[in-house]
Amino acid sequence: VVNSGASGQGFWDANLQLPQEVLSLQGVTDCIVLLGINDMAAEGMTMPKLQQRMTQLLDQLQPMCKLWVSTLLPKEKMGADGGDFELMKAQRHEFNAWLRSLTRAQLIDLEAVTRQPGNVDLFIDGLEVDGIHPSVEGHRVMADEVARTLKAKGGL
Repeated sequence: VVNSGASGQGFWDANLQLPQEVLSLQGVTDCIVLLGINDMAAEGMTMPKLQQRMTQLLDQLQPMCKLWVSTLLPKEKMGADGGDFELMKAQRHEFNAWLRSLTRAQLIDLEAVTRQPGNVDLFIDGLEVDGIHPSVEGHRVMADEVARTLKAKGGL
């Protein structure tokens, strides 16, 4: 398992770093992508741009590994990134719906296991530290879901 993600990273940075951080590695069989929430705060970000950036990343990864994508986690409040929070919530909902419709990648639905049953924008109590980032317990729940999904769908 190799993690090439960095806190605060979005698609732009990921696409720039991909050649040296992932594509240069040997023996990679599965690639899990959980990106997009940080991009939503960017001025002028649209759903077609987000989808294009995810597609570009998947296009680069597809020749080397089985593709897995994760839905974006709940986001209860704004971080320091600013932006229109209601617009970001709507974009997150739309982006997650788009991810669920992809056929080129297997889905790991981390939103489903971290959100409150009655509200897709709220974490289950104890799974977040600040309304934005998962807690240690949140990371454990996410890791368990990744392992469960990979096992169920033939990953690794």
